[in-house]
Amino acid sequence: MLIAPGQTVVARRKMGPDAQVLELAYEHEGETWWQGVYLYPRKGGRVLVCTAQSREPGIAAARHGVEWMLGLNPELVGR
Repeated sequence: MLIAPGQTVVARRKMGPDAQVLELAYEHEGETWWQGVYLYPRKGGRVLVCTAQSREPGIAAARHGVEWMLGLNPELVGR
């Protein structure tokens, strides 16, 4: 999986019928960062992998942005 040394898995979740999300936390230059790895199955056994990362206070915006882009959060569609 896409986990580097020093990163910790803080959440695993499923979105929609197929997409899986792995959320990681890590320290960089004294600050805590978040990284989301989104695994989105496509036709023919392919998987689209999207990542987003941010430090506070931008974590929620990064998470919402990638979920909007992939159409995974019905509350954000149409915004």
